[in-house]
Amino acid sequence: MKGGVGELEVRFAGAGNRADFLKIPALRHLLAPARIWQSVTPLVLSRHRKKHGVNTLEGQIAAECALLGIPAPEQIEILKDESIALRHFVRTRRDGAAPPSDYGYALRLTFPEPVSGPLSLGHSSHFGLGLFAPAAVPRT
Repeated sequence: MKGGVGELEVRFAGAGNRADFLKIPALRHLLAPARIWQSVTPLVLSRHRKKHGVNTLEGQIAAECALLGIPAPEQIEILKDESIALRHFVRTRRDGAAPPSDYGYALRLTFPEPVSGPLSLGHSSHFGLGLFAPAAVPRT
């Protein structure tokens, strides 16, 4: 470690294939296929949001979905009240590059076909931001 700040502590979270993780009841809902996914943690965009072009909210989400090999959502809904409720999440790292915008969105994404999780998008998604879960669909 730079500067010799002390011992490094590593915590192992788990390893295995999809079938192994589906055996864990607490994770099944994050891995299940669904057409409608809703934010669990705020999505912070990886680039500055623009009004037109590839850097719109929709364009950035479509690009990340393409990288994951899943279709772009056919509908993206910003959940205003939920976005406000998520404002207290830590959206920046103490040490590291700050996101282009320090604002997190709560979203509902509707895909043209079921998508299997886990689904995590945006800046710092590998640290827990931008996590989605299948939305509870009201029965009629």
